[in-house]
Amino acid sequence: MSQTPSFNLIDRPWLPAVRRGGNVTLTSLRELFAQAHELERLELESPDVMAGVYRMLLAILHRAYEGPRSRAEWASIWNTRRFDTARVDAYLERWRDRFDLWHPKYPFFQAPAATGEEAPVSRLFADRAKGNNPTLFDHSLDDGFQAVGADVAARRLIGAQVLALGGRIAGAAKNAVDGPLARGATFLLTGTTLFETLALNLLVWTRSTPVPATAGDVPSWETRPSDVEERPPRGHLDLMTWRPRAYRLVSADPAGLFVRGVLPSGEANRCVRPEGHRDPFMAQRSSQTAGMLDLRIDPARALWRDSLPLFRGDGADGRRPACVEQLATLGRERVVPRHQRVAVSVFGFSTDQAKVELGRVESIPLPVTLLDGAPEPIDALRGALERAEELGKKLYGAVYKTAELSIAFGSDAEGARQPRKEDVRPIVESTGASEAYWSSLGVAFPAFLLGVAESPDEAASEWIAAIRSAARHGFRRAAVKLGTSARGLKAVAVGEAQLARSLSTLFPKQEVISHEQHPQ
Repeated sequence: MSQTPSFNLIDRPWLPAVRRGGNVTLTSLRELFAQAHELERLELESPDVMAGVYRMLLAILHRAYEGPRSRAEWASIWNTRRFDTARVDAYLERWRDRFDLWHPKYPFFQAPAATGEEAPVSRLFADRAKGNNPTLFDHSLDDGFQAVGADVAARRLIGAQVLALGGRIAGAAKNAVDGPLARGATFLLTGTTLFETLALNLLVWTRSTPVPATAGDVPSWETRPSDVEERPPRGHLDLMTWRPRAYRLVSADPAGLFVRGVLPSGEANRCVRPEGHRDPFMAQRSSQTAGMLDLRIDPARALWRDSLPLFRGDGADGRRPACVEQLATLGRERVVPRHQRVAVSVFGFSTDQAKVELGRVESIPLPVTLLDGAPEPIDALRGALERAEELGKKLYGAVYKTAELSIAFGSDAEGARQPRKEDVRPIVESTGASEAYWSSLGVAFPAFLLGVAESPDEAASEWIAAIRSAARHGFRRAAVKLGTSARGLKAVAVGEAQLARSLSTLFPKQEVISHEQHPQ
């Protein structure tokens, strides 16, 4: 008699969680919800897995509580400081068969009738080379079927559904469309424990919020597998657990503890976004020509540089995620203490058509007091960001002048032509001056953000010192590369003088705090 494989996510350890003290342990769904107040966070391997797993956990909580339907219900959950395990266990038991990776009729997040040519399980890994994708973090290829644990495959399966990119699918009649989160950046509030993190992102859920709902707004695992549907999401839970691809895992052993491959047979659902629709965990920026656009991961630009819309609730610069909007309201009503330690993480991938180029996870502190929209700290934050951008341009100009003169000085022919921009720009970029500048400011920004909530003037003065220091640091990096000859040293001197003039113009002496005169 052959063994029937089973790997039920309710009881099997599959989610890596960090305990107090830093130890990482695998937990089952049941253990995770019961111990969330004792766990610090989840330790997940890639941005797509992070987005998918947290959305799955939130959908379970929404169904277990059948809410929260109001801020009062949300406050009741928050004030208990732990989840109601009886409610959660009852929900999980009711849908037990839907959380088994190998269930014959309802395999978790899969299509039981999936067919097609078996592919390596690495097809589900966004950070592995496959097809025409570049090797991001490894040098594995589609060739070879290396098995992975069912715990790893479960996480990667969820991530692959979140990241599903549109494009050609073998055997499909037409090109697939993107999944709801494929191109955008996902935002998540994080607290000091996993309970706080999940609770802070548990949005008040009604027929109209956080997205309009129709009949049948339930997680995808509560529905029966069907043919491909082209439709808008039925509501918040449907959207958070959207299953765009028809995958079926292939077991590597009779017990189902290892996975060797996947059957990718095309689309499961085609998401049609209504006009004006946006995911509650995404932010939008304002464009003069295109209106509101989903914020995406930019390989050349860190989150903090575009963080002002997170703190401004008027929508002038963009729209902040619903979780941040809800936190602002809860802070004003003192449901969440104003001293509560909260950060906002953003994760996602930079993509090019149907290819993944770069994965990123960033986090910055999110002082609850700044979410009030009080003018003084917001003005200080706006000024800080504008000055950083302006000095970044001046630094680039100084390095550009240095590189330009280095090329010109390198020609012995009298009356040599001016170097072309296409000749100078690669040299400027190769110095890494801008990268060094923005990297230094990225380290300094969290302290500034925490300080501006308490003392805007003092924080602004310290920020001036930080960006002046960062600009000098960036130029020194360029000088090391460009000033390797007598001509190069002369060019460096000119560029350095240009940067000094820019610093004097942008920051009058009275704005410079005294400790900047003795940089470390």
